[in-house]
This record gives sequence, structure tokens and C-alpha cells, in this order.
Amino acid sequence: MYHSKKQWLYPETNPDDVTRLQNELNISAQLATLLVQRGHQDVEAAKAFLYAEEELVFHDPYLFEQMEKVVTRIKQAADDGEMVLIYGDYDVDGVSASSVMWHALTEIGVMAECYIPNRFTEGYGPNKEAFQWAANEGFTLVITVDCGISGIEEATLLKDLGVDLIITDHHEPKETLPDAYAIIHPHIDPGYPYDKLAGAGVALKVAHAVLGRMPEELLDLAVLGTIADLVPLDGENRLLAKKGIAALEASKRPGILALREVCGLGDSVLNEESVGFAFGPRINAAGRLDSAMPALQMLLAEHVEEALELAKQLDKQNKERQDIVKTIAAEAKELVEASMTEDRVLVVASEKWNPGVVGIVASRLVEAYYRPVILLCHDPETGKAKGSGRSIDGFDLFKELSKNEDILPHFGGHPAAAGMTLQSEHVAELRERLNRQADSIPDDVFVPRVNVDLKLSVNDVSLDLISEIGKLAPFGMGNPSPRVVVADAKLRDIRQIGRDATHLKVQLAGDKRELDGIGFGFGHVVSEISKMAHISVMGSLQVNEWNGMRKPQLMIQDLRVDDFQ
Repeated sequence: MYHSKKQWLYPETNPDDVTRLQNELNISAQLATLLVQRGHQDVEAAKAFLYAEEELVFHDPYLFEQMEKVVTRIKQAADDGEMVLIYGDYDVDGVSASSVMWHALTEIGVMAECYIPNRFTEGYGPNKEAFQWAANEGFTLVITVDCGISGIEEATLLKDLGVDLIITDHHEPKETLPDAYAIIHPHIDPGYPYDKLAGAGVALKVAHAVLGRMPEELLDLAVLGTIADLVPLDGENRLLAKKGIAALEASKRPGILALREVCGLGDSVLNEESVGFAFGPRINAAGRLDSAMPALQMLLAEHVEEALELAKQLDKQNKERQDIVKTIAAEAKELVEASMTEDRVLVVASEKWNPGVVGIVASRLVEAYYRPVILLCHDPETGKAKGSGRSIDGFDLFKELSKNEDILPHFGGHPAAAGMTLQSEHVAELRERLNRQADSIPDDVFVPRVNVDLKLSVNDVSLDLISEIGKLAPFGMGNPSPRVVVADAKLRDIRQIGRDATHLKVQLAGDKRELDGIGFGFGHVVSEISKMAHISVMGSLQVNEWNGMRKPQLMIQDLRVDDFQ
């Protein structure tokens, strides 16, 4: 036997729903099953999900209760020649939202400038020094994008300074809302029918209202934040993602062309992975290591030469970021193994770490230990610790942090991710409190589990099946790339591959077909699995193209052998 590393969970699916979708939409049983599992049992809902571009429309931006007030104020700023500051965030969502808002405002004649705070000197969200600077410089209107909903004191300061504040955000609000001129926020607006927009999506709604039309020319920017910020890709986000990826593919924007070049995607067809694994990390790299302004300047560049120079800078920073992440991850794991192996919530801190990348490292530790993780960076000069957290299903990180506001003066985020700043002397107490809070969480929440969408045989896997599954794309939060288990398959071949033999290649045999599988980092299992065994393999299906040949391939994520070997 060989045991899998995670529990494989098979969701129950009503066969009548599957049959109805299969017949009504003329699709395969596998695709119908996937639609039902994603909550689209109704034929019309399934049709809208499959054919979003034809079946769905963007919601009226004036369904936001205060949108008319916002548009009136922005147009007044344009008519009166006021200086307007767009105040963003330093991640992909904040940068792309800032660029969307800037284009919309300048198109109607607003004198707009962008301001993105420095992660290291100012931290996340509004800060009093920046707002004081804005007032001193003569800005009479500040519009936040992808931030602001937690800036209670900062909003009050700006009001006292006589500057209007419009907040556009999507992060979790606290019980008290800022005293702003207006707030556009899908979570707290009862009139808006969709509450999962990213910061870039919210900025796009404001742009839609300000311009009096859906600005299709800005979809290539809005899709960057929508995909990179890991919001659910359903409903309006799905429409934005599908249309946005098409716009990204056709984009002649110098910044997008420059990103294509430095990522080696010149003539490639772009998809959600192009944003998540190529464009996104490079845009993020600027704000993780220094100022995010070069990333914004690249997206706003009017000439390819300028954009390419900036993109090369981001690419270089991304490589530096990868090296830093590798080092910090190793050090953090040493600290965990030394004293925190029994903790349910891992709170790890050091003076040596770069606060710009600890969120990435936290995600890696979640994968390694399957527990909520907070990584903090001590600053001995200020006596403060700044960092990021990542969580698991069943542990709402924002909710649990909210119970500790007395020692957490500054934090914000979502159930799955958060950023925070606190006094270094309170870090140990935060760790103790969160672990006490986690004691009430059921034990099985801390056992790694993975949902399997389809159980297949080798004979079921074909290029046609992969093509049909592709109709569910773009994949992301709320619509994950389907996981399949190819069950009880004969092993035709199993061997180690790669320069240092750390990877695995298997060939599975059915009655009619064969299927290759690749498992990165699984090379060690060769010595533990008999070539005579029947093996069940879990992973995702993709097309392998080589020398003009196309065939299905399984990217292995886990495996097991149920019989004695």
C-alpha cells in the first residue's frame, strides 16, 4: 500500500440534475457533473455560466446607493479644475484599479494624480501623513481604490482638513465605517446584486458610471486585479474575467506588450495562468521590494520603449523576490520545527525578514503544515511588527483577528488573508490568543483535504474531454481547475526524471488507451511503489504538445496504492 498525503473527498451529485443538464445543453456527463458541483443545477444558470459573454451583462453601476453622488462630485471636480488624488494599494489589484480610475477620470478632464503608499515606510491603506500631504498640495478630493474601508481615523483627519474622500474598496469592513463623503463597496451596499468584486472591479464600476458606458478598453487592466486578487470567478467576475482575458489577448497597450515580452509570452495565447503566474508576480514584485509606482507607470506608459524598460525592472525584481522568499521560507520552517509544532495557528517573527514577501512565505507554510500562518517582521527602530497572514478553510482569519483589536491597532483583509501591524511586544500574546481561539475549531478543519471533481478511468481521458472541461475556464477561486482521480489503473511504466531525479513520470494503461502522468517533486515514490501495482492518481488534466503531436497528460498532485504490494 501507499497512502495519499491528503483526504480525497468526492462531493455528492444528484444524477437527475446531471442527466437534465446533459440532455438540455447537449454536453457530456462529465461537464454536466462539474456544473452541478459548482452550484449550477438549473439549466438557465448552467447556460449562463458556460456562455457568460452571450448570456450575462454587467450590472448597472447606479445600483450602488451612492454612485450618483460620486459621479456628481467627480464631474464637479472636472468642471472646477480641482486636483484629485487617486490613492491605491501596492499589489496587482491596487495598481490595476488605480490605472482604471486614472484613465476614466482623465478622459472627462479631471486633473488626477495617483499615489501608492510605500509598503515599508507607510504600510497598507490610508495614512495620516499622506492625507496631510495631499491637503497641503492642494488636492480637494481623494478617491481610494482597493483600500480605505478600515481607515477610520484617516478619514476623519481628511474631513477636518476640508478634503472630500470617496472610498472604493472591497476588503472586509469593521463595525464602524469611515466618515467619508461617499463609499462604494459591494459588501456593504444593499442595493448592489454582486458582492465579490475585486478592487479593480469596483474601480471599473465607477469608471462605467463616470463615462456613461462600459469602458471595454479598460477591461485588460481590470482583469489583472480580478484574477490576481483571487476573488471568486463567478457571476459578474466571470463575465469580467472572460471578456478581460480576451481584451488582454488583443491589447496593444504598451505595458501589456512589455509584460508579454519579459515573460516570454510574445505570441502565446493568454489565459488566467498568464495573469496569475506571469504578469501578476512581476507587477507585485515592485511593491514587495520597494515602491509600486514603477508597476503603475508601466501600465500607464504611452510608449513601448518606456514600458519595456519598466517591465525589465519588474522582471529583475521578481527574480530577487524569488531568492528572498526561498531564504525566508527555510528560516521560518526552522523556527516552526524548533518550538511551534503543536500550535494550531503558527505566528512566526524575525527582524531579518522583508515584510514585502512574507505573505508569499505564509502561503508556503500553509501548504507545508496546513495551519493558519502569520509571518511578522520586527522593526527594532519603531518597536513594531508588520506582516501578513494566510489561512485555511474553516478558520476565518479576519474574524479571529478582529477579536484582538486591543493589541492589533492596524489590520485588514479577508477570511483567507490579512495584513497587520502591532507592537513587537504583543506578538507572543497574539500567538497565545489565536491558539486559544483555535481550540474551539473542530479537529478535522486542520486535516488537509481536497475535493475531487471527477473519478475517471484511463479510457475516459481524451482530448475531447479536456476540451469540454475547458469550457469552464477561466479557472480561479469559486471555480477551481477540476481535479480528477484516475482510479485503479495499471502501471505500464514508473520512473524518476529530471536532472536530480526528483520528479516522477508514470504511464497508466487502460483497455483502449494509455495516459502519461507527471509529478513534480514525486520522484521519491518510485522506490515505494511496485511496477506491478494498480495505482490511483489525483491531479489535473492538460494537453501535452510535442513535435506537432497532442495528447492528454495528467499533472499529478497526489497518489495512492490501495492493495498490498
